[in-house]
Amino acid sequence: MFKTAWFTNTRVTEAPELRRTIVMIDPADNSGSGDEAGIIVAGTGFDARHYILADRSGHYTVSRWFRVAFLAALQFHADYIGYEKSLSGLDRKVRDEWKQIRTDALALAQARTWSADWSGEVEFAAIAAAAVDLLSAHADKTQHAELRSRLTELWPYVAKVLDLPHSGLPVRAVKPDGSKSYRAQLVSPLFENGSVSLVGVFPMLEHVMATWQEGMPSPDRMDAVVHAMLDLSRSGGSTFEHAKAGPRGQNMIETNLARNSRGAGVIRTRP
Repeated sequence: MFKTAWFTNTRVTEAPELRRTIVMIDPADNSGSGDEAGIIVAGTGFDARHYILADRSGHYTVSRWFRVAFLAALQFHADYIGYEKSLSGLDRKVRDEWKQIRTDALALAQARTWSADWSGEVEFAAIAAAAVDLLSAHADKTQHAELRSRLTELWPYVAKVLDLPHSGLPVRAVKPDGSKSYRAQLVSPLFENGSVSLVGVFPMLEHVMATWQEGMPSPDRMDAVVHAMLDLSRSGGSTFEHAKAGPRGQNMIETNLARNSRGAGVIRTRP
């Protein structure tokens, strides 16, 4: 469905100014040892082209993949986070993890010294103090180490977290339309016609997209890309006009996208 040459021929080292950026997730509901969670950062430029900015996919628990996606959204100034609505209870789990992120950020803000700079070096004394406040007296060394790691990665984004409304970033549940193969066929003309650029090299993502066929294990990274491209194109419009002009003649794209948009819901996190 995708060819390596389509990535190579349009690859760029830097994205232009973007008018819209999103983080899209293909969820995994497990202990972190099963399927990967696909986490893709993508955007649309003022040139009406699409750009894949980052691949943060990996083997994560539910709470971990949302945190990874949320930090990516802050790093790339994303407008919102989207996830495929394929598993039950994810909206509640997403809200719970946002609440935990905000709690962690508040603890760090209270523990830091006035001279600490969120964009500078991590203040490890504040990390340790916040960890003591957040954990019970019976927590073991492993729990302390895990929490300190979590707080350290959050440190550069604390100011951004606390600047957000209590509801956090918008989080949208995207209802999938058809099979993974069907959705990929809708998006592949965008790559074939050069309307999508990868910003840098993403070896795992490119391998999955160039080799996956129906019947193979779930292409989590690819599916996150597909959802991102469908969402960005639905809002922009012009890119799909280029795709329809290609040799594959995807004249049914606009009809399918309209049907997708009727089924998509929006969830905002709340404390």
